[in-house]
Amino acid sequence: MKVFQYRILVRHLSLGWCAWSLLCFAFLAMVFMIFAFADDTELLNRFLSDGGLQAFSAWFLGQLPWISPIACFSGTLFCLLFLRQRKEWLAIQASGVPPSLALFVYLLLGLIPACLVWLASNRHQEKGGLESETLEREPLQMKIDRTRAWYFESFDEIRMAGNNLQLYSYDPKGNDSFRIRAEHAVFRENAGWVFTKGRFLAFPSGLGVPLVGQDNEGFQWRALERNEAEFLEDGFDGPLTNKSFDRLSLKDLGDDPMPHLLLRKSPKTLSLEQLNRILKEFQGKEDRVLAPYELRRAQILLCSPSCMAAIFFAFCIGFGRGKISIGEMIGVTLIGVIIFYVLRTSFDALGEEGLIEPALTAVFPYATSCIFAWVWYWTKR
Repeated sequence: MKVFQYRILVRHLSLGWCAWSLLCFAFLAMVFMIFAFADDTELLNRFLSDGGLQAFSAWFLGQLPWISPIACFSGTLFCLLFLRQRKEWLAIQASGVPPSLALFVYLLLGLIPACLVWLASNRHQEKGGLESETLEREPLQMKIDRTRAWYFESFDEIRMAGNNLQLYSYDPKGNDSFRIRAEHAVFRENAGWVFTKGRFLAFPSGLGVPLVGQDNEGFQWRALERNEAEFLEDGFDGPLTNKSFDRLSLKDLGDDPMPHLLLRKSPKTLSLEQLNRILKEFQGKEDRVLAPYELRRAQILLCSPSCMAAIFFAFCIGFGRGKISIGEMIGVTLIGVIIFYVLRTSFDALGEEGLIEPALTAVFPYATSCIFAWVWYWTKR
């Protein structure tokens, strides 16, 4: 395709598409904002308070995956329909210019919002002070397979530290192996867990008996003695060791609380890296629990191509030879947006319940829209 041969036409199409897409984007952003203020009356106060710019940025970036594809669809459709309304599209076709040139220009420009959507979907949401205070007051429970159970009265996600901890560890048969009670505990990826002001209780189990090392650094497993093995066989459930400590460091205990903290958040606030971390950590967990996170991951992977699919959908609908009225333009645009919105929300609801595979849930609305548009395109040729 000799794009440079039609550089004046390409510039005209590009400027028209950019103008209409930006206009539609601004209109949709205002609509989304009005509905957000209506749903959450405190949202405006957060935007106007200290740190409000950061809160607004985080909220606005979260809306981009929704706004951008609709803006691309509406901008492309309005651009084409106004070309038809002014009979410019008829003149372009009469000059022997292939319609695929306009589609190529629009798809090329669509890479810009597609990249922005990708960056917005993969952002790491910053934690503000208010969120930190809320998280600090919330308890945390972690169950690591069937081997350990953690209970924190409160946990601070920013400091990765918890208060009033109880840790229960079991052997493969479910017998107690050790317990830790502590007033405070801190986790570091390269240093494991550090407990302060607590007690360490060791029980006979199939793993042996844990012995705390020198200076309360780590512990080692000692094989059961004969009388200890007999205690275990007789169902003895008391501790063999009950030791208090001011500080206990367990570097080999690498139970990371971050995946459990992420699992408490809404999937829409998580980046692709965070979603992958959750799905990897909780493999084998109930499908219904992980379904919203699997769906969100599939949507993020599809969010950038969705802008391109929206442009293709709009081009096929807006393509035609005859003149079209403004009323027809608005009607066609609304029908297209409503069809896509109904498909998207319906399949999202089914996917979040785990009734449909996440990949199919994310792809189906776009695939259906593109097939419908392609059939419409060929019927009008």
